[in-house]
Amino acid sequence: MNGNSFLLSRKQLGWIASLALAGFVTVMVKIGYLLIIDKAFCIGQGCEIVESMLKIPPLWFNYAGGAFFIFLFVTAWWARRHSPTYSTMSRKHLLSSGLLRVLLICAVAAEGVLISYQWFVVQVFCSYCLLIFAFIVFMNIIAGWRQACLGFLILSSEIIIFSLLQFNNPAMDSGELSLADGTYAVKHSSVRPGRQLYFIFSEDCPHCHNVFEVLERTVSCEVKFNPLNSIEQSPIPGLVYNEVYDLAINRKILKLLDVNTIPVLIEKRNDGVEFIRGGKQIISFLEKYCLAVPGKGEGSNKVSAQDPAFDLEPGECRVGEICAGDEADKGVHGGERLWDFQ
Repeated sequence: MNGNSFLLSRKQLGWIASLALAGFVTVMVKIGYLLIIDKAFCIGQGCEIVESMLKIPPLWFNYAGGAFFIFLFVTAWWARRHSPTYSTMSRKHLLSSGLLRVLLICAVAAEGVLISYQWFVVQVFCSYCLLIFAFIVFMNIIAGWRQACLGFLILSSEIIIFSLLQFNNPAMDSGELSLADGTYAVKHSSVRPGRQLYFIFSEDCPHCHNVFEVLERTVSCEVKFNPLNSIEQSPIPGLVYNEVYDLAINRKILKLLDVNTIPVLIEKRNDGVEFIRGGKQIISFLEKYCLAVPGKGEGSNKVSAQDPAFDLEPGECRVGEICAGDEADKGVHGGERLWDFQ
């Protein structure tokens, strides 16, 4: 192998620097959009779903991506500036070319994990992530066929490994699924015994925020908060927080119930559980049973499991979709819809 084949030409470095700069601009646009609109900039709803799975704020994740692209651009520019003339080999060019190749391979490895995770775990693709992935792939192709082949081997290995792994929590498949394990915080009842409620919600759901206003005034119900995504600030004051909780459990429960809208309130009772769907229905339930002393005005407005309770109701947002807070209110259904299951 010719020693100069490791080096990148001025033309290659120019294209790589241009793509790195384009990637940096794309990330900056995304960061600006997040700061101004506070929503994922994406074609479709894949970005919001994927970002909800992050353990860190999406802004931090994008800051890291922007820093990587600008470092890639500077490295390519530095290597091009010190590119050799004729047969003279520059040590600075050799070092910067080697660093650039390592950075590009690391980028393929990182993007391979993200793409594989979206493919096999989340099962939805983020269009913004695919665009960033395309920048990385093209830069590796421009770096030469050896670089492209190495990147392909790394990417294909990650995809194969992900396809062979089981990502479900074994406890969830062994009958040990528990709402308590997905509880982020608890609002205790001021009376004993109080109704045991689980509130499944998302921080970016406006109908959920309407329920928060009522939950803050509850006195005779113990409410456990089970979010679908990471919580940046407490929904209401006076909560007792759990140090460890699993968001995946709450998503798994909704999936098992074949429910794709929020908010959802579940009451745990001795004879089973009661399921209430939709912001307006939940607020009616809370005002009837949780704002007054138990035993006064109690009743039951339950319907059977055959009732079409899983169509979009007023006061609901679909899980993983942008909800402005008024689309679902255009529905024609009304009244309280409760579902009992044993």
